[in-house]
Amino acid sequence: MSRRRNPNQIRVDAVKMAIQKAKAGCLTCGQDYLSLAKQHGATDEEVQLAISTAAETIENEISRRDLLKMAAAAAAGIALATVGPTPQEAEAFTTYYGTDSNTQSCCGVPQNFYVGRFGYGTTGSAQYFNTSAANAAGYNNTYEYWGVQGPGSAPGTDPWTWGSQQAAAARYQYTHNANAGYAGGLTIFGDIEPGFGGWSGGNYSTVVF
Repeated sequence: MSRRRNPNQIRVDAVKMAIQKAKAGCLTCGQDYLSLAKQHGATDEEVQLAISTAAETIENEISRRDLLKMAAAAAAGIALATVGPTPQEAEAFTTYYGTDSNTQSCCGVPQNFYVGRFGYGTTGSAQYFNTSAANAAGYNNTYEYWGVQGPGSAPGTDPWTWGSQQAAAARYQYTHNANAGYAGGLTIFGDIEPGFGGWSGGNYSTVVF
């Protein structure tokens, strides 16, 4: 027997997910969660306070700016897309919802796709993979992503070779990882960010994955 979730809890969880997605760089995902929170009774003041508080703890300038942009949109009661440059031409598109790593959609938001990590550098790993999210998305809508390390992680190896070695490891894990049976999506995504190591001094274009 299914039990209906408390609207207050849905509101709190949706605001938390909005902040988490904005921190991860998906501002539109965060706005969708904010909309869900407001549907369940969140006020503009409540949303703005939560976002502004979170922004004070963010070290990354882009993430802080994005969170503050979300706070401004919430306070003004306008769509996030109207904050910033206006596109010259609107394009029709379909919206899909999904998560990555250890996160799973909640609060009534669909799990149209899921992207789980299979490793980093040349090391396979079963961590940061949410099997519940993969099952919710389905085999064909679950994908692998790989943490791409920069040239600083492989001193003495030219960037092209280092990138090729990582790509080969990612392809191998596509069929040999402990979670390979969950991922039927054909695309393997490369995730480039400082946390995987080896990236510094603007060398983000030196490794070919």
